Amino acid sequence: MSIIWSLVWGVLVCSTIVITTKYYVPQLSERVRASSSGPSSDCEERKEQERTQSEEKKVVLSEGYEYNSNILNKKNLLILLAAAVFSLWCGYTASEHSVSVLGLVKMTLAMCVLSCCFITDMELMIIPNLCSVVLISGRMITIAAEFIWLRDEAAVWALNSLIASAVSLLLLLVMAKVTHGGIGMGDVKLFSSLGFLCGIRAVCFTLMFAFLLCAFVSTVMLVNKKKHLKDSLPLGPFIWLGYGVTVLLSII
Repeated sequence: MSIIWSLVWGVLVCSTIVITTKYYVPQLSERVRASSSGPSSDCEERKEQERTQSEEKKVVLSEGYEYNSNILNKKNLLILLAAAVFSLWCGYTASEHSVSVLGLVKMTLAMCVLSCCFITDMELMIIPNLCSVVLISGRMITIAAEFIWLRDEAAVWALNSLIASAVSLLLLLVMAKVTHGGIGMGDVKLFSSLGFLCGIRAVCFTLMFAFLLCAFVSTVMLVNKKKHLKDSLPLGPFIWLGYGVTVLLSII
């Protein structure tokens, strides 16, 4: 069974990455371009800055609308292969240590949604609201299932989800304020919804590993002079990796 779930995770993550890159990111880019042409606001100004930072990613917007991905090309197909191998490993570990089928389903959903965030943030420096909506909707469905099949523990798990969502929301809002926009509202909403789906332990350790990995990569890039202090890195890929490490360590 663990082998089957491992394959399921690998296939789902790769499919999510391909579909997001080929279909969702171009549509998201077009919507951002359309919204930026309207009345200016602080939110829209921030989106404009993020789009400016990602100009090098070769997003071509025109009537024909052509999008050239930096992920799905011959040079970077190793990213897709590495993501598949990492997902296979995570899927096997999740299946081995999951306490219930519903728990495994929640972890699978989270991994797929975070794979989407991986791509959108890496390509456009945006974490769409749709990802948070999917995580919240998935948890609402599993809560209903828990109250039907796991009545004794359902209330405790539901309370854990609410606490995790509230704590992560408050914590990330404070961090966003302290960093003066270094952490975007997309990151805040994503972590809050991830906490709602997977619980307090999952969101805390995912947050910790994501920031540790981001700090390590940032340091390496600064030393190699590939980035400057004022440059920003997309947090989405590190959230995905941080969640994967949390799964591998069987913390969830």
